[in-house]
Amino acid sequence: MKRYLLLTFSGMMVICPHGLFAGARIECNGGITYSTCAESNPDNPTSCNVVNSAEMVIYDAAQKCAAISTVWYKGRGIMNCDRCIDGAVKVNVNFTLDTGCQAYYDYCKCQRTTTCSAGTWYSAGAGYEQRTNQYDLCGTCKTKTEYRCAAGYWGSPSSATSGCTACDKLGGHGTSAAGSTSRTKCYVPAGAAITDNIGTYKFSNNCYYSN
Repeated sequence: MKRYLLLTFSGMMVICPHGLFAGARIECNGGITYSTCAESNPDNPTSCNVVNSAEMVIYDAAQKCAAISTVWYKGRGIMNCDRCIDGAVKVNVNFTLDTGCQAYYDYCKCQRTTTCSAGTWYSAGAGYEQRTNQYDLCGTCKTKTEYRCAAGYWGSPSSATSGCTACDKLGGHGTSAAGSTSRTKCYVPAGAAITDNIGTYKFSNNCYYSN
C-alpha cells in the first residue's frame, strides 16, 4: 500500500507522497499530524508524551540543535532538530510508532572536533573549589563552570555554596582528596595519632570510612 503524509495549512489538508519531506513526521494510514498536542488529541489534550525525548537527551539536542520542533499525532510527539549548529550534520532516524504508523526525525551529530584546554581548580570558599573549564562542541571550544569539594570534604556540588559535607573526625583526624564524591572516600590518614585514657594509638595505613 502506498503511503501519504497528510499535513494541514490554514485549515486546508494537503496530501504529500511519502519521502517528500525531511525532518520530523509521523506517517500513518489516514493519520494527520499537528503542531500542538491539544490539536492532535482534543479528547484528552493534557495527555501528551514526546516519545523520543530520552533519545534526544542522549543526542545532546539541547546543545547541538540550533532549532527544534515537535509534531504530534494523537497525543504522542516526535521532537526534531530542524537545524544544526556549526560543525554538526543531521542524521535521520525512523521507527515504528504504532501499527501502520512510522515516525521519522532528525538529530544532529558532530562532524568536527577540536582540543580544548582544562581550567585550574581554585578555592571558592570553605569546602569548595571551582574552575572555568573548556569542552569541545562540534569543533568549537565552549566554557562552563565546574565545582567540586575541597580536600577534607565530600559530595557532588552544583554551586560553591551547597553540596559538600566535611569528613567526620576521629580524634581530630579525618580528610579526603579534593573531588571526593562519597563519604567512603574520607579517611583517617596514616601516621595520625589518637590518645585516650588507655594510651596513644597511631594509624599505620589510611583508614577509610564506611557508610
